[in-house]
Amino acid sequence: MANWIILLSEFDIEFVHQKSVKGQILVDQLAEAPLQSMKPLSLELLDASLLYIEESFIWQIHFDGSFTFHGSGAGVVLITPSGDPIPQAFRLAFPCTNNIAEYEALIAGMKLAIKWNIHHVKVVGDSQLIIKQVNDEYKVKDDKLIPYKNLVETLKEHFVCITFEQIPRAQNRSADAMAMVGSMLHIPPGNNDMPFFVENLCQPAYDMPESFLACEVVGPHSPWYEPIFTYLKDSTFPPDISHSEKQSLIHQIAHYTLLGGTLYHHGYERESVTLSGCDGVNPGNQGSTRRSMRSTYKWNGLG
Repeated sequence: MANWIILLSEFDIEFVHQKSVKGQILVDQLAEAPLQSMKPLSLELLDASLLYIEESFIWQIHFDGSFTFHGSGAGVVLITPSGDPIPQAFRLAFPCTNNIAEYEALIAGMKLAIKWNIHHVKVVGDSQLIIKQVNDEYKVKDDKLIPYKNLVETLKEHFVCITFEQIPRAQNRSADAMAMVGSMLHIPPGNNDMPFFVENLCQPAYDMPESFLACEVVGPHSPWYEPIFTYLKDSTFPPDISHSEKQSLIHQIAHYTLLGGTLYHHGYERESVTLSGCDGVNPGNQGSTRRSMRSTYKWNGLG
């Protein structure tokens, strides 16, 4: 070190701190030779527009129409993102064609989704004509179908994302079954809906410890579950019943729960499934409905 000091002492050397020049060098280099792949910076926020919709948030709407000698019906099956089906059947109590029944089913499914605040849906059906028309691939030539096509266009504005896809008829059997139910069954005059239940029997009747009802249609007047519903709501028994009948009713009540005005039945695995309610199928209990032994359907009349 001493030798270096002696050798450099003959030179007039002044120590100066180095200034920052790296940033300016980069700016000059980019200005003189910009990269070909450079793109202008976007000032928009990432959430200002819809970038991507995860598949797990998309509902499915299966629809089908039925036109028979006995009447016409529309069937809809909404499938939640977790795969739970919510079936609905509608009876069309007015003259229509098969294509009109298809449109009625499609619109009924879209209205249910709007009612339940569902914004991302995938609509599927087996009617090539209807799917092609709503996708603007076919022109609507039948004057009777033009109002339906216009209504579909209006309802589409309520969704953030909605797509329409044709599927084989074999993959649309659930909606077809609901449409057939709506066209074949009869709703008594003066009533707009009729709930009914379908129970899954896993073994023959002679192997079961007691008799179970496989399918029961519940009328609108004095349903069989009214004493259970009334007791859970008001803690009162029906008038003019004996002590033994009260004991039997208490035993039945132990298998039911009343939540939010809806009566629930405890299934085989103690999972609650909707038995009856003002709005029919409860969308908030979809998971239990799929896993339990009992499924709830609602049959509506249109007209």
